[in-house]
Amino acid sequence: MKACRGFIQHLNMSVTIYNIDVEKHGKAVTEICRKIKRLSQLRHPNLQSLIGYCHNEPENQMFIVYDHIGFDTLHSHLYGNRNATTPMITKAFGLPTAKPEESDASSLGLVLLEVLCSRRTDLFDCGGTIIRSLKRSIERKIFHLMIDSTLKGEIAATCLSEFLNILFSCLLVKENERPSLGDVVKKLKFSLELQEKAEEKKQDINGKGSDIGFRLEDIYEEIHYLASADLEAMYGWKYL
Repeated sequence: MKACRGFIQHLNMSVTIYNIDVEKHGKAVTEICRKIKRLSQLRHPNLQSLIGYCHNEPENQMFIVYDHIGFDTLHSHLYGNRNATTPMITKAFGLPTAKPEESDASSLGLVLLEVLCSRRTDLFDCGGTIIRSLKRSIERKIFHLMIDSTLKGEIAATCLSEFLNILFSCLLVKENERPSLGDVVKKLKFSLELQEKAEEKKQDINGKGSDIGFRLEDIYEEIHYLASADLEAMYGWKYL
């Protein structure tokens, strides 16, 4: 995929134009167009707006035009530029391959991990894979030490456990076992409800703050995807 910057004079708008070689990415034009049409319906301050697209049939090239908002990483937008190195996630993340929703869930799982831990996924001490790093940290019950320090004392253990279950389900190896994005949204809403309930209980009878329900060391009994069968399915290797 190639990208370049352009300018639409009559709209006085800077744009980013992505050039996708359809044949190279092994996707049918109809499939790519279907996904582009879905993306064109999304409108959010934190999402890059899709302006339009066209297909050059003779050369089988797809051109996608986005509102130009720079090439910062998701990490820098969420946490600021902390001496970031080569970006892993850009505004084109997930577009070139136009993969189905199950693959979108996998990408979302990585984003959820970055948001939770306030670090890019390539900065994990993976020993080969991100999943291996997660598996080891949870087995050793030290994962709660890896999350964003600003969340400690603020996020309830029940909410974090549910959030991790969502994250892990998105990273399942078999695509057909991953949740749909609609299911992910429902589960995230449920995790928010757990957070709100925990906050209601946070105040004791005298109105003094209590850490009951906010001890992150208590998350491990509620992480359902740590059963040996689940681990074997998720990671493709035996549970050790």
